This record gives sequence, C-alpha cells and structure tokens, in this order.
Amino acid sequence: MTYETINAAKAVELLEQVVKGKENFVYALDSCVYIDDGECSCLVGHALVAHGVGHDFFDQLFDGNNELSINYASVSHLADAGFLPFVTPRAQIVFEVAQNVQDDAKPWGEALERAKRALGNTAYSDELS
Repeated sequence: MTYETINAAKAVELLEQVVKGKENFVYALDSCVYIDDGECSCLVGHALVAHGVGHDFFDQLFDGNNELSINYASVSHLADAGFLPFVTPRAQIVFEVAQNVQDDAKPWGEALERAKRALGNTAYSDELS
C-alpha cells in the first residue's frame, strides 16, 4: 500500500492530533512499541494510524512467528530498513525526538514540544507560521 508523504509539518500536525487532551500522559513502556495486541501503543504508532497507516503496514513489524521483531525499532531504524519511504527525513527527526522523549518517561505534551524545537531555526519554522 502507498501512503501520502509525511513531511515535517504533517508530522507535527499528526502528533498534535494525538497529544490533544493527553498532554500529561506518560507512556508505560520504556521503549516504543508501535502496535501492542493489535492496538496502536506509542505516540508515533498513534500518529501513523492517524495518517491512515493500517495493519498491513504494522504486520511487517513482526516476524513469521508473531514475535516482536522491529516493532521496537526507532523511527530512523525503520526508515533505514525501508519501512517508512513515505516519511521525509525532517519528519523522521520530528518523530524520532518525540519517540525518544516519550521513552524517557516524559509526558506526551513535552514530547511534542521538544519535537517541534528539535528542528530549530530553519525553513521548517516558516511552515509552522
């Protein structure tokens, strides 16, 4: 299946959708699991589902024995493995920072704000204006 491209602005928009009303939520696991028992689990997993990414995508994250394989991988590892061709490198930064902050047991609101700041004072800043 082909998905619409996620650029940095879209990644922030998706994270904002997920975080709204859950700014103080702290993720219970110590590393990102995109899907757990058939349900999206981590912040980035929720953002990808909000984008329309379906179970066909997440099924790739399991090996043939239904054991977790790269379901625990970072966004950059998924991208390097070819699983996120629809996520631009700048969007990967947004997701990766949010994921890392989440995995440090920080609230999702903080993860969102730090992901926005991670892109710094660049052309991306103009996209958010």
